[in-house]
Amino acid sequence: MLDSLFFPTLSDIATAEVITLPPTATLADAVHTMKEHNIRDVVVVTDDRYRLVLSSMLLSFQSRGIALDTPLGQLDLPQAAIMSPETS
Repeated sequence: MLDSLFFPTLSDIATAEVITLPPTATLADAVHTMKEHNIRDVVVVTDDRYRLVLSSMLLSFQSRGIALDTPLGQLDLPQAAIMSPETS
């Protein structure tokens, strides 16, 4: 039964042009970038990993009193999974 189901590959469903920011960018930069590009998340690129700023996290940052001028590299952000485009 499962053999007959179609599971799209990552390249079929993922965003081809990922918007990134450096860890020196601020939380305000991330919010502005999300609004400017009409997206819900931004990838923060560091030397050895990729981290995510998700729109769903913004209210939590605000409620915890995290200032908009906080550099993204100082935030505890989830690590992005790295997968092959052919992964289904």
